[in-house]
Amino acid sequence: TKGALPGDKAPGTVKPTPLGGPDEATGLFFLAGLKGYLEPCGCTADVLLGCIERIVGYVRHAKKLYGKSLVLDGGDTFFEKKDMADHEIPQAKAQSSVIAKAHRLMGTDVTVPGERDLALGVDVYLEKLDEAKLDAVAANLEFSDHNDLDSYTVINWKDGGLAVVGAVSPSLYKGLDGVKTSKPV
Repeated sequence: TKGALPGDKAPGTVKPTPLGGPDEATGLFFLAGLKGYLEPCGCTADVLLGCIERIVGYVRHAKKLYGKSLVLDGGDTFFEKKDMADHEIPQAKAQSSVIAKAHRLMGTDVTVPGERDLALGVDVYLEKLDEAKLDAVAANLEFSDHNDLDSYTVINWKDGGLAVVGAVSPSLYKGLDGVKTSKPV
């Protein structure tokens, strides 16, 4: 094709091949701090920047190439801002529901609560986790009215398990209602 580099194949002609069986290739997908607009986001007329559907599609197709894969999330998943004006909350909640569905579709294994995830409070965060069918871990973060977080989780992996430990930077969570942090040890 015009402009192709020597040895390049025409777009759409390369077929991916599996990278191994259940005991061979492994894949790790890591997300953190999702930012951007959902398409259409409803807030702009001409700018449609949403790509969560592309992330989901990529992860779902790429996972088929691996015998075993994990999707881990580093937080700041559901909300882009730590503080929101009242008029921003309905749109933020609608977006967070789409993001929760995306995590269900990708099969995200575990997340760590980001400070922006708690923008609308602990109860809303826990509702979003439930909506996403997602577990959160954090060794040095507690919710005052809930005992819902484990320090770590062990995911069945090959002949044993893979421990995923969550830790947060306490300075980021100062001033959040119902949240207590300690030094990560």
